[in-house]
Amino acid sequence: MEKLVAIAIVVLMLLVAARYSWLICTDKNTSPVLATWILFLAASFLSFWTYWNTREHSLIGNMTNFSDLIAVTVILGSILIARGKESRLGFTKFQFFCLIASGIILILWKLGNFSPKTSNMLLQTIMTIAYFPTLGKLWSAKNNPEPIEVWSGVMIVSSLGLGLSISENNIPGIVYAGRSLFFSSIIVALIARIAWR
Repeated sequence: MEKLVAIAIVVLMLLVAARYSWLICTDKNTSPVLATWILFLAASFLSFWTYWNTREHSLIGNMTNFSDLIAVTVILGSILIARGKESRLGFTKFQFFCLIASGIILILWKLGNFSPKTSNMLLQTIMTIAYFPTLGKLWSAKNNPEPIEVWSGVMIVSSLGLGLSISENNIPGIVYAGRSLFFSSIIVALIARIAWR
């Protein structure tokens, strides 16, 4: 059963990434924040790498991280290809600091100052911060810049991943999927708020 859920997570996340990529390429109203996706890629890659070096690592135990890594790569590539020169990096000083902090966490982990588990948990903080540009944009938006079906899909995948991580008693997987579920739910609520105005 767990393998079927893991496969469903990957398939659903690929569908989410394909839908979002399609909207990025065809719908000018869909305007993802480039800085968010760059931070997501850096942090999800480092998160998966540090997770894989913990004692309790398993692909099924943290399938949400694995599927996120694939999806974020596809989505960021779509933003860069479709929007090219019109994409502004848009890093605030704080976001740039988070990118540097991710690099510092990597260096400290490789030098042996942090365990893989500690590094992974610190990276979850960075990934939390990566949501802030999108949350801020949605909070002040008059028109909806994000597709609700995409973020609802992320919410469903995160729920499945959380259940899978709980069944495996995989703490890093629980933290990763729980964070993703929490913030994708907030994004869905903010998108709905814009629609109901």
